[in-house]
Amino acid sequence: MRVIPVLDILKGEVVHGVGGVRSKYRPIVSKVTKSSDPQPVAADLKEAFGFTEMYVADLDAIQGRGNNLDEVESISGLGYSIYLDEGLGGAGDMMPRLSRIDHVVIGTETLQSLRELRVACRLHDSVVVSLDYKGDELIARDRSLKGLGVRELVHTLTATGISEMIYLDLARLNATQGEFDEAERCVKLALDAAGPKPPDLFLGLMHRCYGYLRSRQGNGDEAVMHLEESLKILEQAHLPVEVGKTRLSLGTAYADRGEEGDRERAREQLLAAMSHLSQIGAQRYLARAEAQVEELGYQWHNSDALPGRDATGRQRS
Repeated sequence: MRVIPVLDILKGEVVHGVGGVRSKYRPIVSKVTKSSDPQPVAADLKEAFGFTEMYVADLDAIQGRGNNLDEVESISGLGYSIYLDEGLGGAGDMMPRLSRIDHVVIGTETLQSLRELRVACRLHDSVVVSLDYKGDELIARDRSLKGLGVRELVHTLTATGISEMIYLDLARLNATQGEFDEAERCVKLALDAAGPKPPDLFLGLMHRCYGYLRSRQGNGDEAVMHLEESLKILEQAHLPVEVGKTRLSLGTAYADRGEEGDRERAREQLLAAMSHLSQIGAQRYLARAEAQVEELGYQWHNSDALPGRDATGRQRS
């Protein structure tokens, strides 16, 4: 599963979205960065999380009040692959300057017609469609898209030559914690769109999503069930980073559930995650595993010590 950060840029600044109501957007305030200038914000995100992709919504272009292309290109210069949303309606809005952008996003909210989308796909190598929803309602300028089921909508849009699709619920932008029902609906939409026989890798990642949701909801038994299934599938698919990440989630789920024997199960999974991630050099995820171990206060037995680490699992100096 890919995590792609989103920057909303308005008048040269990164702003904080409020439920899609752009008049309420204000410059961001974050613990990750001290700036609201696009390039420093993107640089701080890359340093903190190692992101290589960035979705940029140019709110000035979307509102027909100029653009922030210089700021977008400065972000691209940091090594990001850019997904740029300028509120395009179709081929007629595909300016030559967009040829310098990796991925051009066209939302159903602004898409004029399927014909315009087909032509746009001939003008740019990577056109991405955003499925713009508000709750259960698809927001679509092209009336032919309204009323289509998810699978039919996906097939219709894919036939135009687009490279990817993004699901976006405008009513849930920056939603508060606890709205797990909406997150679960998104997972179900993804499963529906994948068809009756989705790839094993996709199923493994979906089980991990469900496991995370159930864990956050306090349903420890279902969290463990989904994460154990995810681990089995991802191990069979030979995806070492994903296996390590799933072991980390499973260990945390055991610790949160707190039933008899779960503390030892959690310790075993977290140790396995650290060993696994250390062997493949996945430092970013290894650091998360170490932080989780420290937070839970676990101590490894001397026999558990990892290569290059002491009995607590910490890096030897």
